[in-house]
Amino acid sequence: MRHRRDIREITDQAEHELLRAHRIGPADLIVTGTEAKVYRLDTDQVLKVYAGPDGTQAAQLQTLRTFYDRLDRDQVPYALPEIHSVEQHGPLLATREALLPGRPMGETCDLTTPPQAETLYLDGVTALAVLLSAGNEGHRMLLAGPGTPRAEPASAGTPSHAACSAPGSTPFTTP
Repeated sequence: MRHRRDIREITDQAEHELLRAHRIGPADLIVTGTEAKVYRLDTDQVLKVYAGPDGTQAAQLQTLRTFYDRLDRDQVPYALPEIHSVEQHGPLLATREALLPGRPMGETCDLTTPPQAETLYLDGVTALAVLLSAGNEGHRMLLAGPGTPRAEPASAGTPSHAACSAPGSTPFTTP
């Protein structure tokens, strides 16, 4: 079981030292979640700051990094996370990650309408199910295992969730 740390465990002093080491400041904060704070490093990268690593969190983030690195990004109609590095900074853990383009789906779509939300979810899961490993080694870790039939995309061409794109946003791209 994975133990999740809370951002309230990030001390002001440790955060200040980490930000200074990366030549960023409080004004670069993009979003605060329950587990991490996300800062803009430059036009292409963010810094995710996690509190009080317990010795296993760095290994878990490295496993997640390996998983993301194996994904064939051309197989899905949306941006996927990419961890560039996992770094220990005193009592804090940080990841350098690719800045994902677009806006959060919840800002561009009405996720309170069950049919649309269900379609978005199913299209997303279907797209993930067709991912093949970079070395053509078979199914991904997220699938049931060997012998599991490959899922086919829900529809050819533009995914149905692309209709949620707001003018000026790019939460999804179409193949």
